[in-house]
Amino acid sequence: MRGEKPASHTEVTWPGSAEATVRKLEMLSTAWADTLSKLDDGDLELPLAHPGPDPQPLRLAVAWANSELMKNIAEIGCVRHLFEASRGNLRSGE
Repeated sequence: MRGEKPASHTEVTWPGSAEATVRKLEMLSTAWADTLSKLDDGDLELPLAHPGPDPQPLRLAVAWANSELMKNIAEIGCVRHLFEASRGNLRSGE
């Protein structure tokens, strides 16, 4: 959406620590929200060939990306809860 070439798999690196990962996720979230806030209705109707084989309006790709992000965040939350529960740090109702 910003005219950037997607990073190759070898260019994507692990931030290193949990704290660095949280900072990276926060930075990416801010950048994503900033990018979306600059789109108008006309932009959202522009054809885009990804994620499907036939061009579709950009709004569908944005919706798909957001649903993938929500799924990934839910998975991270589940893993966090399992980790905390295994350490005995999870209180009832969390």
